[in-house]
Amino acid sequence: MLLPYDVGMLYTIIPISIGAIGGALLRHFVATSTLLNFTLWGFSWGILLCNIIGSFALGVFVESGGRFFNISPTAQMLVVTGFLGSFTTFSTFSLQTIDLMKAGQGMTAIIYVMVSVCVSLLALYVGMQVMKIW
Repeated sequence: MLLPYDVGMLYTIIPISIGAIGGALLRHFVATSTLLNFTLWGFSWGILLCNIIGSFALGVFVESGGRFFNISPTAQMLVVTGFLGSFTTFSTFSLQTIDLMKAGQGMTAIIYVMVSVCVSLLALYVGMQVMKIW
C-alpha cells in the first residue's frame, strides 16, 4: 500500500493540490511584487489585495457555477479549496459569512466575524508568545 488513502481519495487530493500550488505561487507573487505590494496608510497592500481579489473571485465562481455553468465537484475542489484556499483563506471565511446572512442568520454572521477575527488574532499572539517562552 503506497498511501494510507484509498485510490478514490486521490480524486480529491490531486485537484486540491494542483490548485493549491497555483494559488500559493500567485499569492507569493502578489505579496512580493513591488508593483502590487505597496505601502499606503502604514500597511502593505499585497496580502490585502489577495484577500479582496480572492473573495471577489470566489463570489464570481460560486454564483456563475450556480447560475450559468455545471461545475464538477473536481473543478470546485481545484478552484475553491485548492487555488482560492491557498491564495487566500479569507475568501472562504467571507463565503461562510455571506451564507449565514443569506440564511437569515445576521446576528450569527456578526458573531462569526467577530469571533473569527478576534480569536484568530489572539491565537496568533498566544502562539508567538509561546514560542518566545519556549
